[in-house]
Amino acid sequence: MKYKTCISIGENSPKKIKNKLKDSLKKSDYVEVRLDFLKAKQIPETLEIIKKDLKKIVCTLRPKNEGGKFTGTEKERIAILKLIAEYNPFECIKTNVNGAMNLIDACIDQNVKKVVEL
Repeated sequence: MKYKTCISIGENSPKKIKNKLKDSLKKSDYVEVRLDFLKAKQIPETLEIIKKDLKKIVCTLRPKNEGGKFTGTEKERIAILKLIAEYNPFECIKTNVNGAMNLIDACIDQNVKKVVEL
């Protein structure tokens, strides 16, 4: 059986994420991009920069109460997760959103094949 690997990266700027992603994809099959390390206003730019590699990326946006760095409200987080879904990353968006039905619906609307909650 062949195992696939995933490297997790968290950087505080879109440029740093792009550089780290390039190196990480040379070493691993997939990369988890921790978008919660960014300011919310940097996330759209980051998605544009990394969109050509999104089939190999799992995007995460963890709030502080779940061990992440995102400090906005849950409503703001869900809006950002919906934006991420519009880019149709990999085959899943990893999230721990309470009451995530609206996120699941957004993913389905964007033809995301799988939504995984861990």
